[in-house]
Amino acid sequence: MGVIGMARDEEIPTHSGFRKALAAAEPDLASWWELSVAGSLRSLDDAERGALVREILDGKEAVALEEVGRLLGDGVSPESLITAILGAAAERLLRFDIAIDLDPAIQEGWLDVTHVFTFADAVSKTLTRYREPGVLRLLFHAAHFVHRMGPLDESAIARQRRLGVSSSTNLVESVRTRDPETAVASARFFLERASAAEKTKLREDLEDLILADHGNRAIFVAHYIKMLRAAFEQHDKLGQDPAAEPVVLATIRFLASPIYERGLASLTNDAIRFVLHNTTPRRLTQQWSGHTARSIKSPPLRTQRGWSKTTGKRHDVHVVLQPWDWMRSVGLAMSTRTTGATGCGCRPNDPSNTVEPSNTITTANGEPVARALRARAGAKGGLVGVGARGGGGQCKQPPF
Repeated sequence: MGVIGMARDEEIPTHSGFRKALAAAEPDLASWWELSVAGSLRSLDDAERGALVREILDGKEAVALEEVGRLLGDGVSPESLITAILGAAAERLLRFDIAIDLDPAIQEGWLDVTHVFTFADAVSKTLTRYREPGVLRLLFHAAHFVHRMGPLDESAIARQRRLGVSSSTNLVESVRTRDPETAVASARFFLERASAAEKTKLREDLEDLILADHGNRAIFVAHYIKMLRAAFEQHDKLGQDPAAEPVVLATIRFLASPIYERGLASLTNDAIRFVLHNTTPRRLTQQWSGHTARSIKSPPLRTQRGWSKTTGKRHDVHVVLQPWDWMRSVGLAMSTRTTGATGCGCRPNDPSNTVEPSNTITTANGEPVARALRARAGAKGGLVGVGARGGGGQCKQPPF
């Protein structure tokens, strides 16, 4: 369906704690940076690092962010902190519940959780390129990002079952056949014994696999390449650091997982939830009480004069308004567009722009979505701007 939603981080109530923590750290950025300029910095010791990673992964966000600030003030180098955060990000990928990616009723998937690692990798590179106090904010963003993906973890029991398992099974073949548990076990066995040259050969073999159509859609191929490059660069940079092995294991697990690439069922589910049941798409990482779309009125309908290509007569058309004020009130940037409805959306005032997909999609109770959407819009006209992907006409210009 052509109902598209994007979360606006600065408006989402669940991010209020992060905004407060960042605001509290702002006055200290300059003094923390002066420690770096003076050269009086140190690395995290094992106890500090373990405590920080545990807080980011399993603790309270406010405590984790406060700890980042405290360690900066105590003279810990930004590079040491981002290395710890990279390790936490890798652990988050190793914990990801693969079943979530295969569930069309849930928005998040593998691509979402890979971003915590590639973002931390980007922060690591940024810290060496830009030498100014403002870059320290990125440490808070990175820690917040890793913590925020906690609801996507699989159960502790499932994680414990895989912990420390290694196997001499062919690594690349287990990735190719989409066997994540065997692939991770094989990677652990390989990394414990491989030389630098053998690790380089593994990277090249995995690159060849990706380019041999391991993924179908370009967005997934791009994420495979991005993750593989970031992981091996960090592995080489970290050397004997405890985070060096997990960053590769996390990437192997991503490459070997069965991934839900075609999202038509998810798009249809989201549109039905929003238009028929007045609920926003289900996101496990953005759950909060009292702010769901179910408790907020739908966007208002506007009645405007339209005309029919077939009869030449004018009559009223009901159009969904998308005012920014309404979107901010629910913390969403929501837009609608027509993509392949029978009535082309190139003419916003055309009442023939009703939702009439040629390949009928039905709701949970068997009612055609097109009929249900028209009923919601009102008896006098069509619901302009909500379309359905699939067969039918082509709309070259969105109505909004």
